[in-house]
Amino acid sequence: MMSLTTRLRPLALALLLALTGALACKASAESEAKRWTENVQSLKRYASEYPNFKLAMDAHLAEVTREFEAAEALADEQQKADAMQAANARLKELAGQFTRLDRETRAIERLKRDSDLLSLSARVATPAIRRAEEAVREADVRLRGANPQTPLEATALLKAVVAKVDDAARELRRLRDRAKRERKKASSASETTTKTTTKTTTKKTVNNLH
Repeated sequence: MMSLTTRLRPLALALLLALTGALACKASAESEAKRWTENVQSLKRYASEYPNFKLAMDAHLAEVTREFEAAEALADEQQKADAMQAANARLKELAGQFTRLDRETRAIERLKRDSDLLSLSARVATPAIRRAEEAVREADVRLRGANPQTPLEATALLKAVVAKVDDAARELRRLRDRAKRERKKASSASETTTKTTTKTTTKKTVNNLH
């Protein structure tokens, strides 16, 4: 019979892992300060790439910098870390949209060359790829032609543009996953046929020996 200690051991391990994960995810002033530096650099990089967004980005950075500096002045370490974390999240509201756009644009480029996606008929794959390419082109044209005056305007515009690129990338992923399922199904059917043929051949051979 399993002892009480043995039965409790998995529960203790699970609790320990949960506690370790919670501590690892808990914000610290040091980690948030590092994230702040990275986020500011990211925002400035995008302001350089899209100078027409610089006015809105500078205003956003100035506003959130005041929040971050106020957070740094808090005496309680955990309150300080939490407030710094909130300021970091606010700062990423704008730069994070550019990051999403970059990520989904790169994903579309990879998906266009994906062997599973390209295994579908041209009638299915080609229009989806063309729609994705058009979404990326349209996003670039709209962003470079925009002139947002405030962080709110910039964020709203970015969300609308990025949503279309997201949708296009999602459609390519859906088609790729469909192609994968079809390939695996065909492979499984082929294996079943091979096994059945092998069994039949073996049985005929044995019968012939008799």
